[in-house]
Amino acid sequence: MLHLYIRPNEYTFGTVLPSSIVLKDLHLGKQIQSYAKKVGLDSNVFVASAILDLYVKLSNINDALIAFQDIKEPNVFSYAMLLHAYTKEGRLAEA
Repeated sequence: MLHLYIRPNEYTFGTVLPSSIVLKDLHLGKQIQSYAKKVGLDSNVFVASAILDLYVKLSNINDALIAFQDIKEPNVFSYAMLLHAYTKEGRLAEA
């Protein structure tokens, strides 16, 4: 896309980030997140929810919390993913 001078948008990142989850590649997901931040889309709820999903599935609750706090306007999916992160780590009282 970049070679064709097509700038990625929130839908691009929201679609590409889950591929790093399927590949179980946290490093790739972090690179995609860094690029989203560079172009100013990391706080978009669609992109931020995909980032949160990445950390819930491939990392730990602390990274997921940081990702959740970066969401300007969390939606139902964002809250559900955060609850999933807490239950995944057995921290039911905090959920």
